[in-house]
Amino acid sequence: MFFSLRGNNFDGNKFALEAIKKGAKFAVVDDKRLQDKDNRIIYVNDSLKALQDLSNYHRSLFDTKVIGITAVSYTHLTLPTNRE
Repeated sequence: MFFSLRGNNFDGNKFALEAIKKGAKFAVVDDKRLQDKDNRIIYVNDSLKALQDLSNYHRSLFDTKVIGITAVSYTHLTLPTNRE
């Protein structure tokens, strides 16, 4: 299942049909223009909210703890230096 998320510099809705062509069973979109393009497109008002709601529902089916682990990679970080 593909969820078309939006950000400041991207719009996942642009990739929904491609995701279906590449094997996604369904694509959840929040762009009304896509809702009639394919019968596997699921239109919602807010794709991120739909993903959060589905995730919350799925987690409610299990009696387990949820933990999150995050990391930041600085391997591509360059710092300006004053070399004269």
